[in-house]
Amino acid sequence: MIFSLLLFLCLYIISLSIDSTMIKINLLAINQSPRLSHLFGTDWLGRDMLLRTLKGLQLSISIGLVTAVLSTILGVLISFAASIHPSIDKLVTWLIDLFLSLPHLVTLILISFVLGGGFKGGCNWLNINTLAIDCPCAASGNHAATGNAICTDV
Repeated sequence: MIFSLLLFLCLYIISLSIDSTMIKINLLAINQSPRLSHLFGTDWLGRDMLLRTLKGLQLSISIGLVTAVLSTILGVLISFAASIHPSIDKLVTWLIDLFLSLPHLVTLILISFVLGGGFKGGCNWLNINTLAIDCPCAASGNHAATGNAICTDV
């Protein structure tokens, strides 16, 4: 696990050094097979596929980390709000059950329909869907832990 973490960290740091000029269109290098100058080959516009893969990895890791942090923070805040009053606890429990009972695909379709298509809409619905799925999971776990802590303190 530590090796995997170090590998992803190294790849992420390497991908930070890639700028847009390194992934420019080169019509003289269209669809080249893998070789030392292009380890993954080139695409139909002559762009280096290894650099594009590393840049995509950077974006994926960044979105995953931001979403994980946000869903954890929201989950903790929701679980603390539930511990304030029994009626808020019932509402939070109902909302958690509601979100966790929806299938992921249905949630994806509903959010993409509301936010529209295109790249901006696609990124928005992906982030909102991940928060809508992860936040109730985090809130559910934190809610159970908070409830146990409150019960044991009494």
